[in-house]
Amino acid sequence: MAIGHEVSSFEPVSRLERFNSSRLLMRYLRYIHYPALVRKGANTGADVQHVVDHGYAHLAPALKSDMRLSNAHDLIPLLTWKGRIESLDLNGRRLTSGANLRKPLLNLRSLSFLKDFDHIVSVSESTANDLIEFLNLERSQISIIPPALNTMFKPANETEITAFKQRYRLDPTMKWVMLTGREAYKNHPNAFAAIKLLVDSSDHHIGIVRTGLASTEFEHLVQRYGVQDRVRNLFLNYTELPVLYSSVDCLLFPSLYEGFGMPVAEAIACGTPAVISNRGSLPEVANQLAVACDPFDVEGMAGALSNALYDQEHRQQIAQNGPTEMLKYHPKRIGQSLDTLYRRLLN
Repeated sequence: MAIGHEVSSFEPVSRLERFNSSRLLMRYLRYIHYPALVRKGANTGADVQHVVDHGYAHLAPALKSDMRLSNAHDLIPLLTWKGRIESLDLNGRRLTSGANLRKPLLNLRSLSFLKDFDHIVSVSESTANDLIEFLNLERSQISIIPPALNTMFKPANETEITAFKQRYRLDPTMKWVMLTGREAYKNHPNAFAAIKLLVDSSDHHIGIVRTGLASTEFEHLVQRYGVQDRVRNLFLNYTELPVLYSSVDCLLFPSLYEGFGMPVAEAIACGTPAVISNRGSLPEVANQLAVACDPFDVEGMAGALSNALYDQEHRQQIAQNGPTEMLKYHPKRIGQSLDTLYRRLLN
């Protein structure tokens, strides 16, 4: 749509979703009812049909166009089961993973249909490598096209930042570090440990801003480290996110695995420094504009965080170059990449 094409979308829905959200019902809808709806309603003579979530790759047999594609974002359930994504206890220690986890049968069933598509669009080189290693796809079957970054992600002005900090009680004399997500692989135990290490070794005041739904594990970490007075849990409207990124001093995102890592692109697009892990796609997304560290090296993470918070030269570099660099994810550029791919495949 960003480059002028006519695009229609079909999202299978059921009235049953309103009355019951049980896992059993959702599995029935996802794997039996939705494919039937797609067979009836989605085959409208389009040149290309593109499934945007690999979790619905099992819709492949229901698609009837000459060219069928599917996105592939990540292989988290599969990689966790295989023990390739570590589990953590609340002390940040690695736990043996995979052996004690149930095989993700339905996820694997969806993934098994990826081979039936004419082409796969991977959001990163990292995910493409996983598709080749774990699903035996051929590199020629895969193109790498990242997600589009909403154009609203850009630096906010000082008036917006001041108002935001007042509204959400962010003390302007403190350095605010943003954490996001609630899944175990987001690595919050080691993030807290790194922040605590930095606080204990300096006279600087550091606060934590967290976005998203409530998490008992996160609250446990808040209590354990005794930082209740310096944590802000914010559940924001999506349109407020650019001002949030502009208001915090750093995004700390030491995830153990990401298929892409959109918060990193969002933060840098707003001119905000990011500290990331050296795992998965994150170094690829940041393209050397974020400070990468070993997600289990707490001292190294604390050092990287200190650099992101207090190194004015580094902060100025991100403020100046970050928004420009993240234009590579502009919707028109992503749309043009898809257009080129579609035309090549149709020809």
